[in-house]
Amino acid sequence: MLAAASTCMLAAATLQAQLVVNGNFMITDGNSLPYSLPMSADPGVGWYNPNASGSGNGTVRIVSGTDESGNPAHLAHITGGADAYLQQTIQGLVEGTTYQLSFWAKESEPGLSLYVNLLMEPNSSEASFVGVSYGVWTEFTYDYTYANPSPTSPIYFFGDNGTYDIADVSLTVVPEPSTWVAGVL
Repeated sequence: MLAAASTCMLAAATLQAQLVVNGNFMITDGNSLPYSLPMSADPGVGWYNPNASGSGNGTVRIVSGTDESGNPAHLAHITGGADAYLQQTIQGLVEGTTYQLSFWAKESEPGLSLYVNLLMEPNSSEASFVGVSYGVWTEFTYDYTYANPSPTSPIYFFGDNGTYDIADVSLTVVPEPSTWVAGVL
């Protein structure tokens, strides 16, 4: 009985695997802060700005700051504009599976809009509007059912002209109720 419960707990833990690489924005490749994100994924960061050509407005950098708990942290700092995208390609997605995206965000000016998009369907460009609070960290959690046959999809954040900080990005599988074991989840 104990072995069966342990197996179920291991299966539940496996389902909660983190699909976002480096959701806390730590830099592991020796680059210093502030760090401007490149046009393609940096293995030491996991995130990129596909529009980082420098020809438009807006930047995305990893900076030092304080997180939602007031602790020192690395943050994604988006200075709005048409070219400011915080993006990562998510691997291992399964069609028909429900995922939970969570993150913390705040804005530097009142009345701005932040958007987040996980391309859940083929050729989709629909983005979810996020009502970010001015100067106050707010936690956002969304459940998405993945309707795309491709096992990879970009997730990206972008906003109006303004400045946004993002912290603690997470994407995990939402467990099916049939996988729950009493006292485990």
